Amino acid sequence: MQILKPAFTVLVDHKTKCFLLLIRGTHSIKDTLTAVTGAVVPFHHSVVHEGGVSNLVLGYAHCGMVAAARWIAKLATPCLIKALGDYPDYRLQVNT
Repeated sequence: MQILKPAFTVLVDHKTKCFLLLIRGTHSIKDTLTAVTGAVVPFHHSVVHEGGVSNLVLGYAHCGMVAAARWIAKLATPCLIKALGDYPDYRLQVNT
């Protein structure tokens, strides 16, 4: 993996009706460089949907973790939206 781009995967457990987003912790020098990119940055996140904006989060966060989370979200979100559309009674669990 690259700096600010940790390894992750999406799995499904049909027995528990759950999608799992699994994010690997620090494993390599590049992961360590992500972790030490520790400047504090403003973090603003909102969920936009047809009815408006919900789940607005305002605050500050670890620069490297914000970048890594946004990268994971960019790649995983389309897969998860499709999966949850196909299985609307399933839930999502994130493990780091």
